[in-house]
Amino acid sequence: MVSASHSRWKSAAFIAGSRLDAITTPLILGDPMKGTAFLAYFRSYLCPRYNSATS
Repeated sequence: MVSASHSRWKSAAFIAGSRLDAITTPLILGDPMKGTAFLAYFRSYLCPRYNSATS
């Protein structure tokens, strides 16, 4: 049996856009994601990426 560290654990959030052939616009946050962070990511990275790819 493997022992785990008893030190303090920290959460992180990973989010990315997914296509059939690739993962795009990955983002890792050092804290859990809140609604404002998701909206900023969505507007700044996902919308421009997918609008330009489908036009």
